[in-house]
Amino acid sequence: MVEKGFAVLILILLSSGCLIHSTGDTLHVVSVGEQNAVYHFGDRVVINVSIYSPDAIKNITVKLSGLKNKLGQSKIHKSKNVDLEEGNNIISFKCWIPTCSPCNKLYPGSYYINATVMQNGEVIAEGSSIVRLEE
Repeated sequence: MVEKGFAVLILILLSSGCLIHSTGDTLHVVSVGEQNAVYHFGDRVVINVSIYSPDAIKNITVKLSGLKNKLGQSKIHKSKNVDLEEGNNIISFKCWIPTCSPCNKLYPGSYYINATVMQNGEVIAEGSSIVRLEE
């Protein structure tokens, strides 16, 4: 009998949409910078994080990280506190791409840039893109 009750509960949740993930009406990261962008060592770049929010939400933290070196250290790490408006929001981060040197262990190649959206310390959305570093 418990199994039958559990199955009915799952059916109710599925039919109400509570267990179905749809990015059409939930807060989500649309993009992080330009996919397959090419950056050069020592460049100053602007990385735009596009976030869709179905409602206006105050006091959101957006963290940008990436370009992990051979030691697993992110060479980009920025954070902004923002208020999101209903619809699409663009959060811009100005970053320096480190210079290529043996001491920072960052070499030409492909790297992830990650965006994390947080509210009250809880992750509510994430996104990433791959960029290429060249000399």
